[in-house]
Amino acid sequence: MLNIKRIIGISTMACTMALTFTIGANATTAIPHALDHNDAQFLQTLIDNAKEEKIENEETEETQESETDAYGYKNLGIAIVDDTLNVREAADENSNILGTMSNGNACEIFSIDENGWANVTSGSITGYVKAEYLVTGEEAEEYANGFAKKYVLVKTDGLKLRTEASLDAEVKTVLAENSALLYVSEEGEWTKVQYDGAEYYLASEYVEEFLSLDTAVSKAEETTSVRTELVNFACQYIGNPYVWGGVSLTNGADCSGFVLSVFAQYGISLPHHAASQANCGREISANEAQAGDLFFYSSGGRIDHVAIYIGGGMVVQAHSEERGICITSAYYRTPTKVISLLG
Repeated sequence: MLNIKRIIGISTMACTMALTFTIGANATTAIPHALDHNDAQFLQTLIDNAKEEKIENEETEETQESETDAYGYKNLGIAIVDDTLNVREAADENSNILGTMSNGNACEIFSIDENGWANVTSGSITGYVKAEYLVTGEEAEEYANGFAKKYVLVKTDGLKLRTEASLDAEVKTVLAENSALLYVSEEGEWTKVQYDGAEYYLASEYVEEFLSLDTAVSKAEETTSVRTELVNFACQYIGNPYVWGGVSLTNGADCSGFVLSVFAQYGISLPHHAASQANCGREISANEAQAGDLFFYSSGGRIDHVAIYIGGGMVVQAHSEERGICITSAYYRTPTKVISLLG
């Protein structure tokens, strides 16, 4: 009779370990039994079954990978709206709003209930939206191709972002690996990208392009975005004149008129008087201040001046007839009060 152990040239323990990974715990009893009884046919069956199971597992993994589309979604939904689509905490019109999806924003759809609410994840938000404002399936993929934006991913640490397509050009900043910037165009060995609202250049060999879909913006992200926009808007009037009683950002404004006119651009109505503005919003400490909050100053025990905090311990303000609209330290005078109007 043939000795299976000798022919195979492997110990019972080694054979068991080799096949347990592919056919599971049953190998610990089935393989020793086959070896001890010189059952070559049964052992071959075990090996064949293991091969088949391995192939099936590989096919399953490939199928699971192929379930996601080009943008990484398994069940893509695209918001089609005129304005914005609210993402709510629960499937209820009266539920808290966690954030908003704009036209063309993408989401992962988990389910849609009988009342037409879709449970989704979009960006950093997981919540509920009205499914009637989402397109799905092949239609979603078609829309996605139109809404997708091209970005570049930085593949090395310390990549220099330059003002022109030249190694001799000024360096705007140095980027970390995996930084992502909006793609603009290809110019020879350089890639033009958008950074901080302007266009700059990166060496193409150190970046790779990819497509991505915009997603929902949370309430916190909306507030941060508004703060940044408001400060940038206010700072573009630096150098313009101070005019007592004025509210014109170009022809002249006093301190409260400057604040009034800036905030009006963001739908916030304020009185034209620093002391009155100090009674609006939510009072916070100076240490809590974020860009877009208001710093108030007093003389003789009465609030008589206001400035917009821009971060980094600085404010932008309609300072005086001598200095006009300018940036100064937030502590050039001791702040009497700080308020937030932006959430």
